Amino acid sequence: MPSEGLSELLTAAERETEGSRHLPAILEGFSATETVLPTAYRRASRLLTGLEESQFASLGLNPLKTYFLRSVTVETLLPYLMVWGAREGFLLRPEVGGYGSFVEEAMAPAGAIAQAKPEVVAILLDREDLAGNLTAACATLDADEVDAAITQAVSRATEILSAIQRYSTARVVFQGFVLPAYPLLGDIADQEAVQDESWATARL
Repeated sequence: MPSEGLSELLTAAERETEGSRHLPAILEGFSATETVLPTAYRRASRLLTGLEESQFASLGLNPLKTYFLRSVTVETLLPYLMVWGAREGFLLRPEVGGYGSFVEEAMAPAGAIAQAKPEVVAILLDREDLAGNLTAACATLDADEVDAAITQAVSRATEILSAIQRYSTARVVFQGFVLPAYPLLGDIADQEAVQDESWATARL
């Protein structure tokens, strides 16, 4: 659907009392093969957020309570997740945790996650927040230090996952880490390193 047509549908839905009737056509207007402005995603996500529970079934949407355990900004992603989730029949009901409190939130049996009772816990962390010493270990070019840093990070991740599973039946989605954009020690040095930062990040 051309962006002009999608914008008209969004405007109609926003103005009408029963604007939700336009949602099926609006969701069809989002395509992976066409460029859609971020504004359209935000407008559509507001419509989805404003739905009453009594409207879910008629629109073919199953609510999905999702808790975002994070150390990164996820708010800008939520409109996209809501739209594409709705296209698959899921109405995302997000709750976002604090920036620097992901460990406390995960570990506390009566904390934010337990209180939210989510069906899905999405974990999105900066690599540095889970494996803060990995870069320094890679800079030493010492394979044992790199292995130790990876093992420590995996142990910490396992503790977080195990803690959540002790008090919650939610499915847990753990986002992978972004590979470094530039070689840590320069192109030549990293090529000679057996376990460079990109390799270590991919393994983690």
